[in-house]
Amino acid sequence: MENRFVFQPVGQGLFYTGSLSGGRYRFVYDCGTASSQRFLTDALDRFLPSGRRETVDLVVISHMHADHMSGLADLFSRAYVKKLVLPYLGPDGPVRDFLLMHASLVRSRRRVVFRPALYERLRALYAGEQTRDEVGEVVIVGGDGETDERGNIFFRTSSIETDIPDWRFLFLNHSIGAKRYSRLAAAISNTLRDPRTALTRCPAAAAAQLKQVYRSVFGSGQNVTSVVLIHSPLVYTAGYSGISLSRYGGEPLSPRYGSGTVFSVLTGDAEADMRMRNAIGAEIAEKTAILQLPHHGAKANWDMLGGLKGKFTEYAVSFGAPNRYGHPSTDVCNEIFHQYHKPLFLCTQHLTAAYAIYT
Repeated sequence: MENRFVFQPVGQGLFYTGSLSGGRYRFVYDCGTASSQRFLTDALDRFLPSGRRETVDLVVISHMHADHMSGLADLFSRAYVKKLVLPYLGPDGPVRDFLLMHASLVRSRRRVVFRPALYERLRALYAGEQTRDEVGEVVIVGGDGETDERGNIFFRTSSIETDIPDWRFLFLNHSIGAKRYSRLAAAISNTLRDPRTALTRCPAAAAAQLKQVYRSVFGSGQNVTSVVLIHSPLVYTAGYSGISLSRYGGEPLSPRYGSGTVFSVLTGDAEADMRMRNAIGAEIAEKTAILQLPHHGAKANWDMLGGLKGKFTEYAVSFGAPNRYGHPSTDVCNEIFHQYHKPLFLCTQHLTAAYAIYT
């Protein structure tokens, strides 16, 4: 049985799709772009080609940045989502509202615009008040986490039930702890008395204030919350195709590697600490493993992987060509090619990276 996975060509963003057991179970990891939304629309057309409303079994959003979730409303309009997995953003209150407002800022014609409808939709999802004909169940990756000395929380959970018993989904979420939430709440109160009104009246100025508040608490770290998804088969693996590049990922794939468990590690924009590195390392030890480079190949996020960097079989990175962020870092590419002698596949708005695992 073929299980196919595609890094869709959306430019400066991430839209990863999985089709298990010949299409019996479909899932999505992130659905957004900071490039033209046309690339994302075209990718959704290929993923959901029937023209009628379909069903997607599982959607995971790693974090609330537009380049990872700008296509969520379009996805909902095309498909009923049985289960939506979101990152932990804390309890209902000013901090979570602040983060969701920040997620509702979009760049339109070189201007920053606040989308109140998007904000209200995100608030409803986090409150468990989703529209039932769009989303069946919302799951927040959280629970009993471990807090480190910096006040961050690490969550590890595989308890989210899915409708496919022969495939495993493991979620890791490095999120914000109580101390930093308190600091962020105080900074919001002192800087923005009524952030939603400010965003509506003068979004560019209010957005700059939001970023200033965020940096005052977290410094240069802009991705303190990002859900990592590790998925793998629980049954005998007959083969693995290896990653191939194409214009639209339509070429047939055939096994190139022998049997053995194959792990896919999807990182969003994760900033790995020791506990996350240990959790990933324990899963992929001596196994065939594919890594999606965190934060589109940014060097700071890559370096946070530490001793894990050379442990994967193949690497893929999704980015816009060109982009103003310098993604992916040439240092990262050179390290993979020349130090680890491993393949790195570049997924842009023009190139798709696809692979298959056979069970």
